[in-house]
Amino acid sequence: MTKQLAVRVDDEVAAEMEVLVARNEFPNVTEIVRAALDEFLERARRRYIGRQIVAGYQRVPVDDQLDDLLEASSRDLAVSLEPWSWDE
Repeated sequence: MTKQLAVRVDDEVAAEMEVLVARNEFPNVTEIVRAALDEFLERARRRYIGRQIVAGYQRVPVDDQLDDLLEASSRDLAVSLEPWSWDE
């Protein structure tokens, strides 16, 4: 399902959109508006997620001891996955 929207833009913006269509960068002005909205909404989603991540770290502060343990475990796992061994 789609919803039709009426949008007013400045003459300069409309002219720039017509240039993009004339250059075949977009098939029509509607597609420009659609692409712009998609990009705007994606950026808004990413900003929201970023704020949620920051809020999570603020609620649960970093534990340096746990970080050290995780780093050592990751390093040990990476070494264990290497095709060579120390025994050779």
